[in-house]
Amino acid sequence: MTPLVAGSVGPYGAFLHDGSEYTGVYANSMSVEELKNWHRPQIRSLLSAGVDLLALETIPSLKEAEALVELLREFPDAKAWLSFSCKDAQSISDGSKFSKAVQVAGNSSQLVAVGVNCCPPALVKPLIESAKSQKAAGISWVVYPNSGEEWNPSTG
Repeated sequence: MTPLVAGSVGPYGAFLHDGSEYTGVYANSMSVEELKNWHRPQIRSLLSAGVDLLALETIPSLKEAEALVELLREFPDAKAWLSFSCKDAQSISDGSKFSKAVQVAGNSSQLVAVGVNCCPPALVKPLIESAKSQKAAGISWVVYPNSGEEWNPSTG
């Protein structure tokens, strides 16, 4: 088995250094095009560097997921997984249903997996259960929860 190198593409909110990557609130004031424009240079750089696939990860917002799925089409040879940060057993961090997020992933023939990361381990099974009927054939699950900590904006 040959190891693969995944290039990490995190959420726009992490760039803001204000904790908004945990809520996705920034997406409310941004367009899909603005999100695509922000992510494009990073994706281009990672693919130019030769990563085997992209890890579109810790995405808190349905709008940002839609932007990434659209943007991926500009790089037709790229493969990726799309994973979401989630706030409860049915919702991604912006409050959208995880099942809807899994549907968005199904709109891409370039995604090899969809799932969750950076969430409490106890949420993984109910999230997957809530969306299993929405997962497209040919796409696997990817899950890598944290160890259960919670983000405290005042202490980091």
